[in-house]
Amino acid sequence: MDDPLRPSDEAFKQYYERGYATWYTHYQQALSSAQYAPHLDLGHAISQHPRFPSRIELDQENSRFLNVTGYSTWGTTIDGSCPLAPFKSKYTFQISTNRPTVISLAPEPRFGFTKWFRNKDNHLILLTLAWAYVFSARWAEIVPGASVNYTKNQASYRGGTGPLPTESLLVDLGNISSDALRWWAAVLSPGEGWDAVAVSHNRRFKSPWSTAYQSSRHFILCTQNTLNLFSGTPASFSNATKFISNYVAYHNVAQQSHAAFMAALMLPTSQVTKKQVLLPTPQLSIAAKPVPLSHHQNESQPWGKDEAQLDRLLTLSCNAQGVIALLSSTFIEPFIPCNACGAWIQGAFAVLTLSDAKDPHILLHMLINRSPQLSFLWFGGLLTGIQDSIMKQARAALFRIDLQVAAWTNTLISFIQSPLTLAIPVPTEISRSDEARLMFLSQADFHELPPIVPFEPFGKTAVKDCLLEVQIHTKCRSSHGLYLASWAWNHESTTNNSTPAIPMKQAISLDTPVDNITIDFNNLDREKDCSETVTRSMFLWLRGEDGYPPTEREIYKHEWIDGWESDDEDAPPEGDGRSSRHNRVRSWLLGMTKRQPSI
Repeated sequence: MDDPLRPSDEAFKQYYERGYATWYTHYQQALSSAQYAPHLDLGHAISQHPRFPSRIELDQENSRFLNVTGYSTWGTTIDGSCPLAPFKSKYTFQISTNRPTVISLAPEPRFGFTKWFRNKDNHLILLTLAWAYVFSARWAEIVPGASVNYTKNQASYRGGTGPLPTESLLVDLGNISSDALRWWAAVLSPGEGWDAVAVSHNRRFKSPWSTAYQSSRHFILCTQNTLNLFSGTPASFSNATKFISNYVAYHNVAQQSHAAFMAALMLPTSQVTKKQVLLPTPQLSIAAKPVPLSHHQNESQPWGKDEAQLDRLLTLSCNAQGVIALLSSTFIEPFIPCNACGAWIQGAFAVLTLSDAKDPHILLHMLINRSPQLSFLWFGGLLTGIQDSIMKQARAALFRIDLQVAAWTNTLISFIQSPLTLAIPVPTEISRSDEARLMFLSQADFHELPPIVPFEPFGKTAVKDCLLEVQIHTKCRSSHGLYLASWAWNHESTTNNSTPAIPMKQAISLDTPVDNITIDFNNLDREKDCSETVTRSMFLWLRGEDGYPPTEREIYKHEWIDGWESDDEDAPPEGDGRSSRHNRVRSWLLGMTKRQPSI
């Protein structure tokens, strides 16, 4: 008799092959393109993502962080011919931190993608620190009660030609103003040279891009003109942006500035995944000659010419949990059945752990090939070193499901996003994946939140055994599917932001032979299969509160499900579709969903 949950050894092997073949294709493409820097167009990225309104209204419910809240309206019927009502959900952005991100020099030479930059000098850490200030200054213009101030810490200024202190890093700023010099002294200061803070209810909250430079090697500033390093007015967002533009033109490092911009965008996420950000030790030289201002006055910034695009990027950037969910989606294939996802993941990481795939230039191209809409996040992620944490979680099938940020970025993050595939005429059976979609779309009791499992459930359910909400809509001829109809910030009028349901990714068919790829099965290990936990989570979402139909007796008696619970508990209820479930199961589900961002 076939096992009701475990796939056969042959099926497990085939799903392993699918994961391996998918990623080996990306690997082969990356081998031929890794010598070239990817073209990243930040000016047109995440065009559907909202941006913080001017002088946003803060959510006062949380005293630990500053939060901003909005509300989504989700559509449930794509063609509008079904009475299934749309539903609303709350979404919260955390827009402050309680500590700066520590940035230091890598103890050993670190890649920094410098071979992609035409200029041999390495200015990455300077420009990352500079962009972090710009983001914080923009944040201070938007958040009520926020401001930026210089601290007493300053980088040293070399006014003469005397000897340099040991291990110092000389930064040539060219011919600049006193205000620009004071700003660079704050940005390149040991520790915190500036402080972006919002005061609310007598508490101080830091900008998410706050930084502290920690290293025994200090920066020493030099200029072509003689200046006094005095305590000036902190630079505004626009002035700080100009200071960076002048530096970039003077040293001809526009590519590095764009890379540093992406690294700075990832600083809030890095706080969640690691203790500090290590960047390459700068290689700095005295510029051969200054570039006239007219040469670069019309150059666009990394975000393009539309300042609203910068605000969209900042809104996404401060949403660290959402960014983690997006990056994790790169390692998800939602239409792999949940009981075989471990095989697909093993095959994928058999390629991702190849020695050549560990080269960051090759790895970045692989990740971009897989998720091109997330390319700028992966570029910044590899610069700040967060990829290891993301990949470690993905290898264990520990994913965050954030449908909100997925819809804004056109990212497939869960099977629940796909439209239903109901057969015509009215079926007597429904796939469990469609059953789950209808349970969520109808917001049935205990199914108001999406499954925390991105992979689809396998098999079918008799329609008569489904919840009433599901039965009703199996008879409906409408096209059911999830889409984001509108978004509004708290105390703001609803704005139309229609986002259609996301189409399915193309996957290699089980029946299609994998040509020209030799599969390495050394990483195939059924003893380390993570599918058990994922499958249990999926069935707890499906049946944990409503009970199992009699036809699923073999499933709920299976050791993957029943073996997880204590022996003295009653068997799961059968057949009534509304029976109560064990309190422990409900508590477990609530605990898991509370760790996910709001949808």
